[in-house]
Amino acid sequence: MKFFVSRQKYWPDGECVVEVAAGGRDYANADMLVPKYAGEGEEYVGMTPAVEAAIAIAASWRSDCPDLEIEVATGCTHGFTMPFEGEPNTHKLIEEAKDYDEKLPKCPQCGEIMGKEEWTLPDCDDKFCSENCANRAAEFYAQLDNEFRLSELATEYELSDDDLAECFVIQKEWEAYKGEHPQDEWHGWLISRIGKSWSEDEIKSTIEETYEHPSGDREESASSS
Repeated sequence: MKFFVSRQKYWPDGECVVEVAAGGRDYANADMLVPKYAGEGEEYVGMTPAVEAAIAIAASWRSDCPDLEIEVATGCTHGFTMPFEGEPNTHKLIEEAKDYDEKLPKCPQCGEIMGKEEWTLPDCDDKFCSENCANRAAEFYAQLDNEFRLSELATEYELSDDDLAECFVIQKEWEAYKGEHPQDEWHGWLISRIGKSWSEDEIKSTIEETYEHPSGDREESASSS
């Protein structure tokens, strides 16, 4: 949820408020003054930062215009002209804003309040606040999926914990230049290397062979990944 902060001089009584309008700029009242102070005329994701900015703006405005009675007013116009009632108790304003924000949907990746835009992933019900959070979540889910697959392989091929740990080591290095290899091919390669027993010498030779002579030229594979 976005909130828009502006100074208003409501018609017809001339009441001066710093308005916090739910819904963003398009839902602010029409009696807006020209922005003068830091944070004014801006949209905020979440009510709390908007209210905190409005309180600071009101303080600066009072300092410049000590004869004016200036309060912070919050509300929603629903797209109409609807002056809000000012609230002199700043502590109450902040507490109400925090209570409101607690109920807003949060990004499952970063925990921040969801904005107007949402990012999704295939085969995933979660919604993310940014492309960056969606990409980080995709990497995390891929890692979990791969760990699960490797654990299944460990059970099927009777691998020890040490052997499974070596699988993770090899895979981590392999991913640096396996961009052209799909995941099912990676697992096929792993199965062909492991078999039902894997000695320490075989692990070492596999690592050396994989990294000294990977599929295709190493430098070419690294640049294409």
